[in-house]
Amino acid sequence: MAPIYSTLRRVSVETRAPSAISPFGIIRKAAGIRAIAELLRRGYDVYPTLVDDQGIDCVVRQGPRKYFDVQVKARFSDVAIWNAGFFPALKIPRPRRNYVFVLYAEAIGERGTYWVIPSTHLARRCFALTIKSGPRRGHYRIKVNNDLRPLCSANIASSSGRTQ
Repeated sequence: MAPIYSTLRRVSVETRAPSAISPFGIIRKAAGIRAIAELLRRGYDVYPTLVDDQGIDCVVRQGPRKYFDVQVKARFSDVAIWNAGFFPALKIPRPRRNYVFVLYAEAIGERGTYWVIPSTHLARRCFALTIKSGPRRGHYRIKVNNDLRPLCSANIASSSGRTQ
């Protein structure tokens, strides 16, 4: 009987030159790893996905039978401080209670700031704004601040004492 390695055929693998790798893709991956590290530090069981084709960066277990699908979105310190909490295009294929977004703003706070928001909240009216036209139609956009509240016209009006 022939050894297994002799029966396998050689498969060529395409490799990209280092200059062809997108720095944005590397930064995005780093944000996901940073969020996973923070979840691990807080004692959660975290299972990263290999491919982000369903909008899920990792699965987090909380208790014996409770799982959350997590999508990480990040804004880095190279943005203007007033845009640090602005997340312009959040795609939510199916809002559900166990699908959460971890929003990370590196420019806010000493070590950055995280917000964990369920997808059902993001899809709620006036929590996030829905993009009505263009290539990102149906996506959501949200601007959060350090008070952990979304910034939208209804919240601004109610916090200033005015009513709409």
